[in-house]
Amino acid sequence: NLIVIVNPEIVEKEGTETDSEMCLSVPDVSIDVPRAKRILVTGVDLEGNEVRIEAEGFLARIFQHEIDHLNGTVILDYASFLKRSIYLKKRKKGKI
Repeated sequence: NLIVIVNPEIVEKEGTETDSEMCLSVPDVSIDVPRAKRILVTGVDLEGNEVRIEAEGFLARIFQHEIDHLNGTVILDYASFLKRSIYLKKRKKGKI
């Protein structure tokens, strides 16, 4: 099911787990990213009604990943300096 939330905000977080993530914005890179296990997201739907979604596991990870994008954070921001440098050099040389 399609979930549409305008101006989503994470208002509660619980637990932490680290798992490997990839992103279409940064192809060919996999980064271990720590995320909350459970979150509560608030915002509004397309009609302006308040929306509250409690998510856990993979859905919670997806919400956090996408909200990162809205806040200007990409997966490379979670990478070590070395891994980020290697990716950027390969991209500059056209190997990615």
